[in-house]
Parts: sequence; C-alpha cells; structure tokens
Amino acid sequence: PPMNEFTLNALLVIYGRQYWRIVTCAYFHGGFMHILFNMTSLSSLGGSLERCVGTVVFAFTILWQTLLCGCFNVAAAWFLSMVLLDDLSYLKQQSVGFSGVIFALAVVDIHRSEAPTRSVFGFVEVPAKWYPWVLLLVLQVLIPNVSFLGHLSGIVTGTLQAYGGGDGP
Repeated sequence: PPMNEFTLNALLVIYGRQYWRIVTCAYFHGGFMHILFNMTSLSSLGGSLERCVGTVVFAFTILWQTLLCGCFNVAAAWFLSMVLLDDLSYLKQQSVGFSGVIFALAVVDIHRSEAPTRSVFGFVEVPAKWYPWVLLLVLQVLIPNVSFLGHLSGIVTGTLQAYGGGDGP
C-alpha cells in the first residue's frame, strides 16, 4: 500500500477523521536506515526499561505511548498552525516512525534510573535529565526532515508518564 495512507498528517486526522493514522504512523518507516536506527535505539534502551518494569507493563507502555505521542503531535500541529503561527504547514506535514515512542521511553527510563549522565552517540556525556533535549537538538541538526514534533511529542508524553500522569491502562 502507498505510504501516505499511514503517515501522521494532522489535517487528515482532524478534518478527514482518519484516526488510524495516530497509530499506524509509528509502525511505518521511511526506509531501511530509518527502521534500523529506530530498532537499534529501541533495543539498547528497551532492554533496561523492560527489566525494570516487566514485559507486560513495557508492552502496554509502548502501546500507550504510541497513542499519546500521536495525539499530542496532532494537537501540537493544530495549535501551531491555527493559533500560534496562522500557517497551515504544520497541519499538512506527514511523518512516520517510532522515534516519538522511543523518546518517551527514554524519558521514562531516565526517570527510573539513578545514572547521573547519558552518552549522546558515544561522543559526549550529558546530565541524564537533559539527554532527550540534547538528542532532539542534535537530530534536528544532523538529519534533514526529521520530525521535530514527533520527537517533542515523545519528550512531553514521556515526562507526563514519568511523573505519574498518563500511566496508561
């Protein structure tokens, strides 16, 4: 099937009532390298978090964060386009990938961990609480067309879950 049937597009979610896009966008990727980076990140991060919370809670966290990230992304795109900037470009953006959920998992993992620092791609150590923000900025600079709202959605919803809000089912 054509990829644009599954991407997250706030315009189509809100006004076209294509709600499945909130979930499907996380499980489709823009190519082999995209899925490789996402699954490598999930593998390195997910193992410690899964051991900490258990497999069932980890699976529910992934599903819950898929919904939360998608919904927050749509809401943020609407707010930026319709309220803040009066520019429809954010509503029309299409995105795919699991990295919003990975960012959320990173925030939850950092909140549960006692490690004071995290490594950004093995090059520099940053305080753990700043890691998702530094990673967001680094990815924005290094990778063209990366979804800022997708990653930001993960940071926001992961923070919400880490502090007891939106703990999920």
